[in-house]
Amino acid sequence: MFAMLLFTAEEYDRRNMLRIHRRKLRDATDPFDMPDSRFRELYRLSKTTANILLLELSPHMTKGVRKTFIPQPLRMCAALHFFATGSFHRDIGQDFAASVCRSVVCRSVLQIADILEQKLMSKWTKFPNISDYDAIKDLRVSGG
Repeated sequence: MFAMLLFTAEEYDRRNMLRIHRRKLRDATDPFDMPDSRFRELYRLSKTTANILLLELSPHMTKGVRKTFIPQPLRMCAALHFFATGSFHRDIGQDFAASVCRSVVCRSVLQIADILEQKLMSKWTKFPNISDYDAIKDLRVSGG
C-alpha cells in the first residue's frame, strides 16, 4: 500500500513538473519569431497577413487576467493551424510553436470563428448584387 502511494506521489510530481515545463515553454514561445517559410507552412498565411488579422481580432478577443491565460497570438495561431489543416489531435500538442492542449484549441477555434463571422466577415466579404452580375456577364461575353 505504501509503495503504491509513493508511486502515485512520484507520478503526480512528474506530471506537475511536466505541466510547469510546458507552461514555461508556451509562455516563452512567440509564433512570430519562427522563419517566415515555417510560419506559412503551419498557418497558411504570411506573418504580415497574420499580424493584420491579429490587429483586427484583438479588440474582440477575451483578455485574461490569470498568469496561465493563453496569449492572444498563440490562441489565434492555434485556430489558424486548425483552419489550415483541419486537425489538431496529431500535431498541435506536439508543435513547439503552439504547445497548447486540445481544449484550448477548441475554445480558440470557436472564439476566432465566431469573431470572423460576426465582426469581420461583413468588412472583408462582399457578395455581388444584381448590377454586379450584369457586369460579370458582360466581361465573360466580351472575353475580358
